[in-house]
Amino acid sequence: MSGYGERMEARVSVTEGGDELSSLLDWLRQEDELRGRVRPLSVTPELGHMGGAGDALTVALGGGGAITVLVASISVWLRNRRSDVNVEVTIGDRKVSLDVKRFKADPAGVRELVEAASQALAQD
Repeated sequence: MSGYGERMEARVSVTEGGDELSSLLDWLRQEDELRGRVRPLSVTPELGHMGGAGDALTVALGGGGAITVLVASISVWLRNRRSDVNVEVTIGDRKVSLDVKRFKADPAGVRELVEAASQALAQD
């Protein structure tokens, strides 16, 4: 089974929910290749935890390089954040975490992180 050959969904969550998640939603909706594929996801909270609407986003991924586009777009969004934000992208049982601190500390490593995260998420 190929990661690019079948319809997949990515779940995207942000450690700083609320405004940051809304900002990321708006950002991803402007990406041509992701337009119409991004929507807010309400997650049922675990017992004893708060939760509600807009806890995460789902992104419908088709063929081609949609995973790479998603991760690259998130990385650009992260570089424009002024506060510490961590974004977690999950596809099936594969998960990567992108941290704004890493982007500010090593801008030259952004491309490598995007490639590594894309490959990790797209593995068969």
